[in-house]
Amino acid sequence: MSRPSLPALQPTAGAAWRYVLAGFAASLASIGLARFAYAPLVPALIQAHWFSSSSVVFLSAANLTGYLVGALIGQPLARRFSNTQVLRAMMALVTLAFLACAYRQALGWFFGWRLMSGIAGGAIMVLAAATVLPHVPRERRGLAGGAIFLGIGVGIAGSGTVVPWLLGFGLQAAWLGLAAISAVLTLLTWSAWPAHGATVPVSPAAPSPSALASVSAGAGTSGVGTSGIGTTGAGTSGAGTSGRGTSRDSSAPPSAPTDASDPRAGVVLLFGQYGLMAVALVAPMVFLVDFVQRGLAGDPHAGAYYWILYGVGAMMGPPLYGWLGDRLGPRSALRLVLAMQAVAMAALTLAHGGALLAAAAFMVGTFPPGIVPLALARIHDLIPHDPLAQNRAWSRATVSFATFQAVAGYAYSAVFSATGGQHRVLFAVGAVALVVALLAELRPIERALGRRLGADSNQGIADRSSPGSGAGLAGAAGAVPAGGAAGPLLCGAGGGLAGGLAEGFAEGRSDGPAVDFSCRLDTKASLLPSGSRQ
Repeated sequence: MSRPSLPALQPTAGAAWRYVLAGFAASLASIGLARFAYAPLVPALIQAHWFSSSSVVFLSAANLTGYLVGALIGQPLARRFSNTQVLRAMMALVTLAFLACAYRQALGWFFGWRLMSGIAGGAIMVLAAATVLPHVPRERRGLAGGAIFLGIGVGIAGSGTVVPWLLGFGLQAAWLGLAAISAVLTLLTWSAWPAHGATVPVSPAAPSPSALASVSAGAGTSGVGTSGIGTTGAGTSGAGTSGRGTSRDSSAPPSAPTDASDPRAGVVLLFGQYGLMAVALVAPMVFLVDFVQRGLAGDPHAGAYYWILYGVGAMMGPPLYGWLGDRLGPRSALRLVLAMQAVAMAALTLAHGGALLAAAAFMVGTFPPGIVPLALARIHDLIPHDPLAQNRAWSRATVSFATFQAVAGYAYSAVFSATGGQHRVLFAVGAVALVVALLAELRPIERALGRRLGADSNQGIADRSSPGSGAGLAGAAGAVPAGGAAGPLLCGAGGGLAGGLAEGFAEGRSDGPAVDFSCRLDTKASLLPSGSRQ
């Protein structure tokens, strides 16, 4: 249901780019530093005997867990207060977390503050672009989105130089120095955020991978998703994917995916592949510096050198992968990237330094932010011309990524402890995850999954049409049995994590959709274009 549009604000060009700089500073502090500056600190935390090696890795997983929580609660907080108020509070929380970590306390103290820094990062990744982009001219939004998330890559590369210098004054000084940088960024941007939001209409045309790359640059760790979801972290881009307020001609038959595959099976497979990518990227994201400095007994500054290469790769990943998507198509590009990353992870497993390790560090660095535009373009390829269905699919993909990323953090901690600190085992696990994701592209697997989904969906339709089946929530959830193949992958926050990102980026809404924790299990009704639904 469409919401009434608010008058779009028309700030001056200077004001618009001031907002963009505020978004850049927020991504730099909350993800580039709060998450990625931790990696250069890992060897120092262990060598200074603040914590054991397994505890240090466990603390890194706390930030990933917090990122998932923050991404889910960001939109509800914005509805309760406002985007600007939440963004300011989260920036202050990042600074406070750095400050709290400067004082050696029990493990629980550090875990809590690392969790808080992750929550701040997740909320900022959900809200920053959605707050800023409506105030930027439409023809400049791709560039503006890339500038906002460029802060993540700058933070990674910058932490490779700043953190070693700060460590020269001691571990506590390093934490305090990061707190000071975050505080300066918070104060400089306190009054730079937009005072009001705006709802902007969106074109239903799906963007190309390179256009998505410009908006999601650096956001995959955000994994998001980070993205980042990364990345992803949160997955964090959705330009042009929203369907609110967008008209759709239901009489026109939808276009088929470019590879003529079953879109239901393709989408569900992508959920699993995206999660496996998250598993793979966690290992170098957390362990690369420690591997160089302690695993290879390298020079204390060697770890920083390779971490800078990783950061340069992170800045180049989105445009590079977007270009590949444009030239080869989303599916072929995704296969190529998975193969390249599997080779790079295998190189990390075998490398002892030198050019091989440098090339692997750079290549692996392109992965966390670069997969965001490719995954989103793949969803557009599978579900063309249906923005609402695209949002639902992207939401579940992002939840899959963030969840796998958080779980992988704790799993790697256990493996690292059980193997006596063998970094190469962790990189090998990441390489295997990528190989499995690549093998999932085999046609027999997709056809078998398509048959299973078709059988489950047909059984669900029969169940709903039988006497006493009901027409409410139970009927909607009956399309796939609780133990069906697609059930676990399609349950989750349908509107909170990626829905807020995809719809907010595209429409510029300041409130975003409500978090929907219901299970939408009918893959035909939830994922296919309206013209294909039975």
